[in-house]
Amino acid sequence: MESEDYTDSDNTAVTDEQAAQQHMIHALLQAVIVGVIGFVSVTGNLIALGTLIHNRKVLRTPIYIVIGGLALADIVVSVMNVPEEIINKAEKGDIKSPVWCKVYGLLFNSCQYIAAFHLVVLSVFRGILLTDRAHHGPTAKITVGTCFILWAISLLANIPMVHLFSLMKQSNTCTVIFGNNDEKSPYTKPDEVIRSEELYLLLSAAFSFFLPLVLIFVIYLVTGYMSQRYFEDSYSRRERRLSKMITYLIVVFAMCHLPSEMVEILLHYQLKNTDFQVALYKDRTKFQVWNHVNQYLSILAMLDMALRPVIYATMSREFGAVYDSIINCTACKKDDDEMMPPQLRRRQQEIEEVVTSPNSPLHLDSEPSPLTPLKHDMEKSALEEEEVDSSADFLLRKQPNMQEYIIDTEIIEQMEPEHKF
Repeated sequence: MESEDYTDSDNTAVTDEQAAQQHMIHALLQAVIVGVIGFVSVTGNLIALGTLIHNRKVLRTPIYIVIGGLALADIVVSVMNVPEEIINKAEKGDIKSPVWCKVYGLLFNSCQYIAAFHLVVLSVFRGILLTDRAHHGPTAKITVGTCFILWAISLLANIPMVHLFSLMKQSNTCTVIFGNNDEKSPYTKPDEVIRSEELYLLLSAAFSFFLPLVLIFVIYLVTGYMSQRYFEDSYSRRERRLSKMITYLIVVFAMCHLPSEMVEILLHYQLKNTDFQVALYKDRTKFQVWNHVNQYLSILAMLDMALRPVIYATMSREFGAVYDSIINCTACKKDDDEMMPPQLRRRQQEIEEVVTSPNSPLHLDSEPSPLTPLKHDMEKSALEEEEVDSSADFLLRKQPNMQEYIIDTEIIEQMEPEHKF
């Protein structure tokens, strides 16, 4: 009997040690991922804001103004949430203060709502872009006023909740606490506190995700119905590109936030079940699985802030040029050839090869005439015209898209008058 007791205690010790090691590995991995997401989000959105500030032509476009407000909201969320998450993963919650928790709660919650409703405004502007063919859309002043109203309403609506944000004594994490902070178990919470927590969870999920998504869905339906009277070819490349960019932003937002929101609501209602709580208390592995799933899904919800700058750079020429100049350091290169895109550089090399070839029209004057002086001037002119035509055919075979390049056309046009009769 004593040996069995020793064996059980040893197995328990080994299990606890393995669980602690796995917890450290997951915490380190999550901290690294959150740090990378925060760095990409802050850097990419700062570049987007810098582009809008320095490029006045872009700043006058309503869609880009809304993107600027969205980028600012993402920067604030990253600056507030990333340090909070890393401190929690490192279990150094004692360095946080109640003032930090209140500021964190106000800015983090407000900017979540601001980002979601900025996407709603973008979907409205997309509808105007695709249905108003006269291009009588909102002006820059109206757009700036709309973004300012969203920021003001969201900040004012979260001010009454500031006093509820505080540090939990057990985990030292910043969260909303409705009841007594000394409460350690949900069994001891009054019914009013439980109802308040449930109402706050549902309202937060509704205004930060579900309501904006429903509004976007309705706007897309209305836009699709109203745009049926227009041909697809009537839209310019810029309009198609902006429409795709807004759609990609909305799809990424939905895919990143939906799993986290659903699991958080599911866990809240499951924890109200006594049997589920007892099962989690007895089965440590099951508790760790649910905890890790919830943590990784919350990181997934942060990923959209890092993906948005990538969408800006790939779907917008204005943003793409600035991102390319910073990432590839093209601004540091003094040679114009190095600043050219690789495709244009290759085309320029092919043009130079054709121009410098012996069959080029530029070398016709330097080559000796194949005709003898005894032939008539009319025959000489006819043969020279034949040579020019053959050289032009050679250029066309070498350069299939020659009409896109002015230099080829200018060479032929300059040479033809000299050989015409």
